[in-house]
This record gives sequence, structure tokens and C-alpha cells, in this order.
Amino acid sequence: MANKSLSEKERTSRVIRVSQEQVNAFAEATGGTGAIHTDPVYAANTPFGKPLVHGLLLLVLIEQEVEALFEREAVVYQVTFIKPIVINQEFTIHITNLMNKELKVSIEADGETMVIGKVQRNVI
Repeated sequence: MANKSLSEKERTSRVIRVSQEQVNAFAEATGGTGAIHTDPVYAANTPFGKPLVHGLLLLVLIEQEVEALFEREAVVYQVTFIKPIVINQEFTIHITNLMNKELKVSIEADGETMVIGKVQRNVI
């Protein structure tokens, strides 16, 4: 796959929805089997009302988007999780090229920013 790249200040976006099956598979693969992620009955009795998508799974999805643009570059991710994403909630990953080696990343859902951060490219 060739680098698609982004010109400075250019932005790309992708809409995603994560299912309970995807979260369960991630939980099984990583050992992150907390009830807030994998047990809909338990999660229904929390303030969130539904199971949450693992933050690390969201980071993997961001990583996939960055790699689709800049294949095989050494990168460092720095993200802040502001609000959780629940199962089957539609969200959008945004990637904006700020400078030659820095990207702004965010996840938005329902008009709110859920995750923000930056990616440093070519760190080696």
C-alpha cells in the first residue's frame, strides 16, 4: 500500500460503529474482560446504560487510520479519553495533518469530542 499522505491542514474522517461481538473478541484476545465492556446486563445498571468500547480498541482503530495514510512509519501516540464510547454508538475518527510530522487525532460522537490527541510521525 502506498502512502496516501495528507497535505498540511488537510483532514480525513471515517465513521465507525463497534459491535458487542467486536468488543467481546477484543476482550478475549487481550484479557480485558471487565463487565463494563462485556456484560450488557451489568452495564445497563451503570450511568452509561450500555457496555463501553475499550479505550485500547479505540486506539487500535486510530492506529489503523494513521497507518492507512502513512504506512510503516515509526509513530508515537498521545491521546486523552474524555468520554466513553458505548457499544453500537456511531463515531467518527478525524485525522488532521498539522505539520510535516505531527497529526491531530480525535474521535467525535453525537456532536461531542470523545478522544483527542496527537501523533508524532517518523520518531526514529
